Amino acid sequence: VGTPSSPSAPFYSDIVEEEEQVRLQESLDAEAPVEKTPSLEEQDKREQTMRACIAYVLERAFTVAAIEAASSMILETSFGWQPERIGLIVGASCASSGLLMFFILLGRRLELFEDGLVLAVTAPIGALSSLLFVGANRTSAWFILVADVILTASAFSANGVTDGFANAAARQGTLYSLENYTTVKTVLLCMGRVAAPPVARAMIHSFGWNAYAAMQLAVTICGAGTAFKIFTLMRPSETNALRQRCFGWKEVDN
Repeated sequence: VGTPSSPSAPFYSDIVEEEEQVRLQESLDAEAPVEKTPSLEEQDKREQTMRACIAYVLERAFTVAAIEAASSMILETSFGWQPERIGLIVGASCASSGLLMFFILLGRRLELFEDGLVLAVTAPIGALSSLLFVGANRTSAWFILVADVILTASAFSANGVTDGFANAAARQGTLYSLENYTTVKTVLLCMGRVAAPPVARAMIHSFGWNAYAAMQLAVTICGAGTAFKIFTLMRPSETNALRQRCFGWKEVDN
């Protein structure tokens, strides 16, 4: 029997190497984590969270855009401020909102407070700050500006948390995917910013400043309710603890 020719040796080693690569890949696939299919209850919770996050995007966009238009109008018509002064002061109030948002973000990064707590606190604070709008056209312009700063910072900070929760609740390959959420969010942001300025100015022109204040209060209360719903869905244990601290009772899990 003849001995194998020299070309057959590398051919045999190639087969062995390919078999080793196949076995290695099979072992890696076996060790890879398998994504669990969520239960119907978990899937429903994810969908509710995504819908609530989308609703909050529109509420936040409308609130902030209305502030920019209404405050400038009332400072000029009721307090007689010149456009140059209005631009400077409104710009300073926006910068103050950014500084406040920075401190909130810094507290989150340093883990001084959790995201769920930020959402549960900033959204109601924003709603309460809109009370400063009531009657402010006859008292002080600074009430309006302070309310603008607090409301803007609260709305953006809460919206940052809801975006994170939406990212966690999204499920690829479904209607509630992250790509669809981003698309709908962009559309709603544009809609809110387009609709809010004329609506706010029309309210002030037709029904007075307090009608605008009531509208902002209603929208921010709805936003606070939406934010707390998201908090309840994503952080049920923290929700029960917060209820117990604030009201002395907690929900009993079935």
